[in-house]
Amino acid sequence: MNIKGILFFVPEHLREEIEGDLLQRFERDVQRKGHPRAKLHLAWNIIRFFRPGILFRKNNNKKPIPVFMLKNYFVIAIRNMMAHKMSSSINILSLIIGITSALVMMSVIQYELSFDKFHTNASRIYRIVRTNETGWDSRGSGIAYPVTDVFRDEVSAIEKITGVQYYGGGQIDVDLHGTVKKMIETKGFAFVDQEFFNVFDFNNTGFKWISGNPQTALAEPFSVVITESLAKKYFGDTDPLGKTILLEGQLESKITGVVSDLPGNTDLPFTLMVSYSTLNLIEGEERMKDDWNSINANQQAFVLVPPGTSVEEVEAQFDKVHALHVNKDMANTRKYRLQALTNLHKDAKLQNFNGRTVDETALLIMAITGLLLLSVGCINSINITTAQSTMRSKEIGVRKVLGGQRKQLILQFLSETFVLGMIASVLSLLLAEIILVNAGSLTNTVLQQHLILDPFILAMLGILVVSVTLIAGLYPAMVVSASVITTALKGLTGNHTNSAYLRKTLVVVQFTVTQMFLIGAFIVINQLQYSRKMDPGFDKEMIINISVPQNTTSKMNKLRAIISGIPQVSSFSISSSFPAGPHRNHWFVSVRRQETMQERETITEYQAIDTAFLNLYGIDLLQGRNFINGDSALAIVNQAVAKEIGFKNDEDAIGAPIILDGKNYKIVGVCKDFHNGSTKNKIGGMVFVYRPDFFYTSSIKLNGDLESIQNTVFALEKAWAAVYPDMVFDYTFFDESLEHYYREEKKLSTLLQIFSGVFLLLACLGLYGLLSFVINRRMKEVAVRKVFGAGINNIITLISKDYVVLILVSFAIAAPSSYYFMDQWLSGFAYHMPITWWIIVIPGAAALAIAMITLSGKLLKAASRNPAETLKHE
Repeated sequence: MNIKGILFFVPEHLREEIEGDLLQRFERDVQRKGHPRAKLHLAWNIIRFFRPGILFRKNNNKKPIPVFMLKNYFVIAIRNMMAHKMSSSINILSLIIGITSALVMMSVIQYELSFDKFHTNASRIYRIVRTNETGWDSRGSGIAYPVTDVFRDEVSAIEKITGVQYYGGGQIDVDLHGTVKKMIETKGFAFVDQEFFNVFDFNNTGFKWISGNPQTALAEPFSVVITESLAKKYFGDTDPLGKTILLEGQLESKITGVVSDLPGNTDLPFTLMVSYSTLNLIEGEERMKDDWNSINANQQAFVLVPPGTSVEEVEAQFDKVHALHVNKDMANTRKYRLQALTNLHKDAKLQNFNGRTVDETALLIMAITGLLLLSVGCINSINITTAQSTMRSKEIGVRKVLGGQRKQLILQFLSETFVLGMIASVLSLLLAEIILVNAGSLTNTVLQQHLILDPFILAMLGILVVSVTLIAGLYPAMVVSASVITTALKGLTGNHTNSAYLRKTLVVVQFTVTQMFLIGAFIVINQLQYSRKMDPGFDKEMIINISVPQNTTSKMNKLRAIISGIPQVSSFSISSSFPAGPHRNHWFVSVRRQETMQERETITEYQAIDTAFLNLYGIDLLQGRNFINGDSALAIVNQAVAKEIGFKNDEDAIGAPIILDGKNYKIVGVCKDFHNGSTKNKIGGMVFVYRPDFFYTSSIKLNGDLESIQNTVFALEKAWAAVYPDMVFDYTFFDESLEHYYREEKKLSTLLQIFSGVFLLLACLGLYGLLSFVINRRMKEVAVRKVFGAGINNIITLISKDYVVLILVSFAIAAPSSYYFMDQWLSGFAYHMPITWWIIVIPGAAALAIAMITLSGKLLKAASRNPAETLKHE
């Protein structure tokens, strides 16, 4: 009988054994019962092997998978945590800090990279930008007014084009049941055309039209589309469709649509959108169609490029069409190019309507910082676990005596780290969300959903837990489990020399990173102070700015007369804007000398001022004269413009004819250069003209002290109400507006200080863990030294000198590294402080002092211990 063929169902590793047993029984049955009955009994015996115990029996020759031990591992892990509360708490705290930091950084990076990527055709949407071959403003996002309409009609290589002019903030008057509410919106006010929502569809963001017709809502002049939150703010639960609102006290507009709020991760942060055709009535049809010279920085256009059409093809058509409408000189020097929509959030030069950008280097630094914080947390776990293992060496020895395998010991230590990692990860998830919600202004992040509902964050958290378990648990597990039974029972584990070198190396790494962040934070703080104390070239203290409605000259003169009569007011001026500040009105024009027609144009900033402007702001007039009432076609330029258009001396510019914005002007004055931007940038060109029809801002110089400001503001408000009773009195201090230049640097300074503190905390925790390890090792040595007369100071010096050396080594590495990176950062400032030796030494000394303070308690306790307590166990 072919038994092998019948036993095909039996596991391969059991077949030979079962076949032998069956043959032995068959031969015995043949002798006892005869051949026929033996065959029947053999068949029965074979059938009996059809049972789970045989069919699913595992191979005993293979090492069993200790799945059944997992519960035991976790129970022991929890018991060890409870038995060593202090070290476990430090361990968990280190991991919480590391994992939380990593989660926050991942969330911020994910948010920053998501800007405007949700539009259906995001990859084919571009912003039209302007480039110039000469002048300071070589690249800009502002375009000439006619560009949008002309390119729409004459450039065939684009599918759609939409014009946008961002106005920013303004006054909104709403009539509610006969009562007019006057409100100031600080941002979100924009002019957009009909194509806007055809180009930008905000797909997959929950965006929708709540009311109104998307195709016609922005077709007519004085039509307004508002967001849902603004509708509720103004009208509550009442349907706002068809109602009228008054914009800036002048434009009576009809609400023709309500849309859901635009997402936080868009660089088009609009809440109130006025039809673009309204601009024709505000700016004038002639300017909108024929003014190819002047540029408004907030006047922009976006195009949708057809599939398969290259950027180069579109730009080539731009050049041809532009050349048909401007002179040869402008056609050769000013070009219109395309910038990908997804790059708006990364280009600090061209900016966006949010006024905030982030470059890829900053995102890389965030990622590295998160990784470093996580790594330092893991380093602490390694140090503390290794230090704690000295107290568990006898436990490990007993386990080995009782047959415990090295793999089981490794799994035991990994399970303990996994439990710590799981506890830390859950707490970190909650803490990260709290930080992102409450520190949104610092991290510039708007939380889109709860982190626990974000698949990306949950996936990364799982990877973090596994990584932390392997990184922080594997090395201690390998070291401890490698102990020989005899040495383990004596309280010794691992290779002491190699372990000591590794632990010291990890401490050096921790303090190197910590001191680099401390030095970086110190340099950023000092650079901010340097920028603030730097002479900007104008007065900035005790000046109030108020936007003025574009009304008649008579009203402006009345306002001037009333405000000038207030005793605390020393000077009053009306102009198109103020000398500097990111929120001022920006206009740019072309300028060149009239007698050198062949020279290329220079693009420079342009402001309209009155006769009091220069004196009020303390801007020195070096040559020529100031404006007088009635001047026209005259200009005052700063030194930078005079030099740029070819004058060797300031005096030579006086009386020289120039072409400004395509019109003939004559220079009557040259003023001293002043910082019309932040200290990051070189001083730019500025041209002043006298144009009362272009006045939008009033400047008021106060001569009182800080205590009298409140009374002065009250008097100004009364004067304002007498002239403009329908307008809200809304003012700003000029020096405060300048602070916005350094908003991102201030955030960077705060973040660096926070990171420095976190790194210092982690480094001190790691140092404490290493000190615990060393003291546990050297307590008998300390006791013997005390018996032979060593004092407490000698003991403290003996133990602490190694750590002082480690921190000094880390400083020696951190100092040149910090100098290099911060020198690169400072190179982004046209005007910056020098990096002196004390700026680097002070943070290093602070790190050493804080580390020694951290260790002092543990050192003093060890040095003060009675040697008899230690030696009596020998």
